[in-house]
Amino acid sequence: MDIIIYNEGLFGLFHLDIYFKNLTECMDYGDILREEVATYLGSPSNRWIMNNGTGDWFGFICQSYGAEAPQ
Repeated sequence: MDIIIYNEGLFGLFHLDIYFKNLTECMDYGDILREEVATYLGSPSNRWIMNNGTGDWFGFICQSYGAEAPQ
C-alpha cells in the first residue's frame, strides 16, 4: 500500500510494507488509516490535513493485494 501526501505544491508517495488478501481489505484499511492520521476540514476547504503537519492526505494506492508478503 502507498499513501499520497500533498505538501507545498508537491505530491509525495510513501510506501507501507502492508500486504492484503484482497482489494476490499486494502480499501477498508486505507479508510481507517486516513481517519487515524488526518483530520477533515469542511467547507470551504473540503480537505484532509495530516495530524502531524506534514501536508494534506491526498489518497492511497492498493497495489499489493492478493500477493504474499516477501520473505
